[in-house]
Amino acid sequence: MDYNIVYLILTTLLIVAGGLFLYSLKVNDQSKELNVNYQNALSALDSIISISDQVDDLTFLKKCLDEVSSIYGSNQIWINYSHNSTLILDEKCKGLELDNELLISKVIKSQRELLQLPDKGEKRSNYLLLLPILHNDDVTTIITIKLRDAPSPDQVATAMALANAVWQGMRKKHRNKKIFENETFLAAATKKGNVGLFDWNLLTDVVIYSSVWAEQLGYKKEQIETHYQEWASRLHADDTERFNNQLTRCFTKGAEHFLLEHRLLHKRGHYIWVKAQASIFYDSSGRAIRVMGAHIDISESKAVANQLTKEKDQANKLATRNDTILSTISDGIIEFNMDAQQVYSNKAASQMLGFSSKDMLGKTAVSTWQYAHPVGEVCCEDDCDIKMVLRTGEPISGDDWFIRTDDTFIPVHRKIAPILNDGKITGAVMSFYDISKQMEDERSIKLSAAVYENTAEGIMITDSDNKIVSVNKGFEEITGYSSSEVIGNAPKVLSSGKTDPFIYDDMWHSLQKKGYWKGEVENRKKNGSVYTELLSITTLIDDFGELYYIGVLNDVSQEKRTQEQLIELANHDRLTGIPNKFFFESIVSHLLSREKRRNRKSALLYLDMDRFKNINDSMGHDYGDKLIIECASRLNSQVRDMDYCARLGGDEFAIFVDDFETEDEVFALANRLISMISEPYNLHGCTAHVGLSIGVSFYPQDGQSLDELKVASDAALYRAKADGRGVYRTYSTEMSYMAKERHELENLLREAMDNDDLELHYQPQVEMATGKVLGYEALARWTHSERGVISPVDFIPLAEETGLIIALGQWALDEAASQIREWLDNDMAPGYIAVNISALQLARSDLVTDVKGVVNKYKIPPSSIELEITESFMVHNPQKAADVLNQLKALGVRLSIDDFGTGFSSLGYIKNLPFDCIKIDQSFVKGIIDNKSDRSLVTAIIAMSEGLGLDVIAEGVETEEHAELLKRYGCRIAQGWLYGRPTPREELFKQPRLSNAC
Repeated sequence: MDYNIVYLILTTLLIVAGGLFLYSLKVNDQSKELNVNYQNALSALDSIISISDQVDDLTFLKKCLDEVSSIYGSNQIWINYSHNSTLILDEKCKGLELDNELLISKVIKSQRELLQLPDKGEKRSNYLLLLPILHNDDVTTIITIKLRDAPSPDQVATAMALANAVWQGMRKKHRNKKIFENETFLAAATKKGNVGLFDWNLLTDVVIYSSVWAEQLGYKKEQIETHYQEWASRLHADDTERFNNQLTRCFTKGAEHFLLEHRLLHKRGHYIWVKAQASIFYDSSGRAIRVMGAHIDISESKAVANQLTKEKDQANKLATRNDTILSTISDGIIEFNMDAQQVYSNKAASQMLGFSSKDMLGKTAVSTWQYAHPVGEVCCEDDCDIKMVLRTGEPISGDDWFIRTDDTFIPVHRKIAPILNDGKITGAVMSFYDISKQMEDERSIKLSAAVYENTAEGIMITDSDNKIVSVNKGFEEITGYSSSEVIGNAPKVLSSGKTDPFIYDDMWHSLQKKGYWKGEVENRKKNGSVYTELLSITTLIDDFGELYYIGVLNDVSQEKRTQEQLIELANHDRLTGIPNKFFFESIVSHLLSREKRRNRKSALLYLDMDRFKNINDSMGHDYGDKLIIECASRLNSQVRDMDYCARLGGDEFAIFVDDFETEDEVFALANRLISMISEPYNLHGCTAHVGLSIGVSFYPQDGQSLDELKVASDAALYRAKADGRGVYRTYSTEMSYMAKERHELENLLREAMDNDDLELHYQPQVEMATGKVLGYEALARWTHSERGVISPVDFIPLAEETGLIIALGQWALDEAASQIREWLDNDMAPGYIAVNISALQLARSDLVTDVKGVVNKYKIPPSSIELEITESFMVHNPQKAADVLNQLKALGVRLSIDDFGTGFSSLGYIKNLPFDCIKIDQSFVKGIIDNKSDRSLVTAIIAMSEGLGLDVIAEGVETEEHAELLKRYGCRIAQGWLYGRPTPREELFKQPRLSNAC
C-alpha cells in the first residue's frame, strides 16, 4: 500500500468536517483512540512533507507545524554538519523512539560503532540527528537518531546512506502494519457510510478514487481510470456548468473548502445524487495544487425530498384550482358548519352581499347579511332554512331577497343542500345567483311594448290567423301605409309577387320548428315601388296562450344595390368591364368539366400586348388605361357569345373558345385579333401603336384541366414573344425552353430562400389628416447576384404555383415580427406591420400556429401584426376562412381584406368575418380624379365600410389631389408613393415624410 494513500485517507477524513465518520458510524471509545493516533501521524507527516527539497552541503531548512514544534521545541530547525545537530532533550523525543529502535535493529555492528548509537534500552540521548529520506528527489520522511555525542561529518554521511538503505525495511515492519490496520478500519467505515473518497492532483490531473467511490457508480475500483475525466465525463449536463463555475470560484478566491451537490452517471445509465465535500491545497504562490475530499450518496434523500415537493405542489395546485374555479363561478357559494356558521364564501358571494369573506367567516347568515322572504319578512335564526337542512338533510330551493350591507335588497334564486361524509351530515352549502336581470328582462318586454312605436324599424304584429293586429310608425314610414289601412288585413297586402314562393315555404317551416325566421323578401310600397325588405319574424305566446308573430322589417334596397355593384365589380375588370381573372377561371373550369362529358374541343388563348409598357411609362397611366380599354373592346368584339374574353391583369388577356369544329377556326380568330390590335389608337389626340402576341393550347390534347392549359398557353405565348412578337404560337412538346427557364427560376428562388437572399421593404400607411404613420406593409424583394432585381410579379406567382409561397409567407411573418421587436427595443412606436397572406398559405399551412409562434418568439403585441387576406380564399373556403380568421382575431392580430374589389366581394362574407379594415385596390384609386364611375365605386366602398365599422386604406395614392379627394370622401388612411416608396429597413426613416414617423 502506497504511503500517499494512507496520507490521503487520513487527511481527507480530518479535513472534510472532521466528523465524516459520525455521518455513517456511531462514535465509540475505540474510534476516538484511533482518531488521536491519526492526528499524531498527520502532524508528523505534515512536518515531513514541508521540509525544503533544496539540498546544499547537507543543509536543510524546516518550518514546522505547531504540533511538531511542541516536540522539537522550535519552529525552525537547522541541520548542518558544521553546526553539528540540534540539541534536543530526551524527554521531548518520546514520540520518536520507535523510529530509533527500528533503525538500531537494522544496523550492523561496525555501523553501530561508527554512529556511536546508544544501546537498546538506553534512555538518555544528548543529540537528535534528523535524516531526510529521498524518494524521486522529494523528501518523504525523516529518520530520527538519538546520539550520545555530537556526530562528525563522516557519521552524518554514513547515517544518510544508512537511512535510505533501511527505509524499505522500516516501512514493511512498522508503517505497513499500522497503515494496514488503519486502512482496514477506514475502508470499512467509508463503505458502511457509503462515503467515496478522492484525491485529485491538479498538477498531474491524476485522481485517486476509493473503492466506495467506484461502487457508488456501479463499478469496481480497477474499472475506474485515475484521471479527472473519469469524474467530469459522468457529470449531468445540467450540473456541469454549475460544478465548473463553483470550482473556478474556489480556486480564484483561494477557498479552502469545496461543497456542492450534483449528479453523476451510474453504470446502469441513471444518475445518482452526491454531496461533494473537499479541501483545496495551494502552493506558496497561491496556486491550487490538490483537492481531497469525499462523495456522499444522497440519492435516496433527494428522491424523498423530490416526492414530498411533488406531492406538495400537487396539493397546492389542486387547492389553487379549486379556489380558482370557485372564484370564477358567477354564482355565490357559501359553506356552513353544523352550527350554521359560515366557513367559506367565494368571491361572487362577497360581491353580491357586500361583505368580505373574512367578515363572514364564523358567523351565521342572520348575524351578517340576513335574508328575507319575498313578502319582506326577515327569517328568524331558529327557523333558518340552513338549520332546517342541517336537521333534516333535505335540500331546499326557491327565490328570496337577500339584504346587503347597504340595506338594499337583491333578488336571488338559491339552493341549500347538505354536505355528507360517509352518509353523515357534516355541514351545508348554499349556492345562489342574482335574478335581477331576469326581472329586468320581464320589465323590458313590457317597456318594449310601450316604446316600440318610436323605433325607426318597422314593426308588424300578426295573430294566429295571420291578420295584422298592430304596426308602428316605422312601418308606416317604410311602406307608406297607415295603420288603419293594414290592420285586419293579411301581410300579403305588401306582396310584390316577385318573391320566390320557396322563401315563404321556408319562412313558415322555420317559424313552426324554431319560432324564428330571418331573410329577404321583395315587397311593394303603397306608391307601387318595389323594395328589398330585410324581415325577421319571431313567434310569441302571451300570458293567455295566444300566438302572435312579431315582424321587424327594414328597407335594404340601397344596401342591395351596393352589394350588386360589388358583385359586378368582383366578377368584372374595373377598367375594361370585361370578366376578370377570377371570374374567367371559374367559368372556364366549369366549362371544361362539361366538355369532358360532351366530348367537345375547346381552346385557351393567352394574349399579351407588345410594347404596352413603353407607352404606359412614356405617356403616363391615363394613356395606358385608355389603351387597355380600347384593346379590350376590340378583343371582345371578335369573340362569340358562347366564348369568354377576360383581362388577367396589366396588359394580359385571355380568351376561351368553346366548341369548334376545326383548329383552323381558332387560328383564324388569332390572326384577326393580331391584325385588329395592330391598328393605330387615338389616345387623347396622340397616335399609338401596339402589337399582340398569342399563345394557344387545345383541350384535351394539351391539357385536361385549366391549370395544364394555362401552363401550355403560357409556354406558347413565351415562344410567340421569342419569335419576334406579333404572332401566335400553339403549344407543342418541343417548347421546353420556357419550362426550363421557369424551372431554373424556381431553383434560384429556393436557393435565395435557403441563403436568406430575400428581404422585406416597408411602405408606410399614413393617416392623411395628420401625416401620422399608423403602420407599414411588408413587401418581399429579391436581388440576384447575376440577374439583378427580380420583380415580385415574376417570383410571387411562381412561388404560389410551386407551393413555396407557404415558406415565403412564414419567412415574411418572422422577418416582420423581428423588425417590430427591433423597433420596440429602440423605443420606437411604428404601430403595426401588414403582411400579405396568400390563399394557398391560408389553405395549407397552420397559420394560427405560425402567428402564435412569432408573437411568443419575439414577445411582441399581437396587435402589431396585420394580416392582409385575399378575397379568393373566402370564396373557395368559406367555412375554413371563418374558422381561421376567428382564431386569428382571438389572438389579437389585425385583419384586412387586400385589393378589395378585384376578386369576388360579398357583403355576406365581409359582415360575418372579423375584419378590421378594407384596402381599396389602387386600380380604383387612380381614376377618382376624372372618372365618375371610379368615384362612385370608391365612395360606395367607403360608405359600406363605415357602415360595417371597418377602416379603409386607399392604395396607390400618388398625388396630393388623390389624397384630398379621398379625405373628402371619408377615407382616413392612405398608402402610396406620395407618402413613401417601399424601402429597406435601414433607409426607411431617411424619407422626408417619414424622418419623424416613429
